[in-house]
Amino acid sequence: TLPAFVGLLYLLGGMALAIGIVVLGVAGAGYYYGVKLPAESQVAERTEALTVELPRQFDAELDRIKAVSQVDRANDMAERLVAEGIAAAKAGDYEAATVKVAQLQGLRQMLEQEYVIRIVSRPGEQSGVYRVPDANPNARNYYLIVEAIDPAGQTVEVLVTSEEQGRSGSVDMWGMRVSEAEYERVRADKQDDGIVQSNRVGVKRRGYIQPEYTIPIEGGTILEW
Repeated sequence: TLPAFVGLLYLLGGMALAIGIVVLGVAGAGYYYGVKLPAESQVAERTEALTVELPRQFDAELDRIKAVSQVDRANDMAERLVAEGIAAAKAGDYEAATVKVAQLQGLRQMLEQEYVIRIVSRPGEQSGVYRVPDANPNARNYYLIVEAIDPAGQTVEVLVTSEEQGRSGSVDMWGMRVSEAEYERVRADKQDDGIVQSNRVGVKRRGYIQPEYTIPIEGGTILEW
């Protein structure tokens, strides 16, 4: 009958409405727990990092650097990095602040390193190479192939920038540019018996940024030969 049919539609409509409410409720809960709550948690964590954790890391790294540093230049570099990092954190720039933490850690690790620099003199390994610069085909750049050795006799990776490519890398062997006379001296030394007798060319002391060299160098380095 018509009243029964209308009643059925009303009942079905009520059920549909109830189901719709439940679906919307589930969707709303899913959005809250799956999207909004994690997003709010991330914001809270980021705020905690910017206001508490990163400043604490800056202070700790600065203290570590000053404890090991033997040169004012390293202290000045550290203080500048800390100031830049704190400014980034206050500005809410988490990525920039974490980069400054990484740079401070790199500076500390560099200061903590101690090693001697010696010319590579193993069978099958080159002790020196020369290059003809693209800009001046009539010239030659001379390099000694060197490595860093720590007090335990192990090779150490050192951050080196190639003057040819402009890129930097942590390497355990690199080419160090020297004069032609120095290059020829080492070549004659090796030709004598296959070994470079005077192979020590520098020392990096703990607490210092740069090595001290025992031979004249010309400043340039290469990563490939």
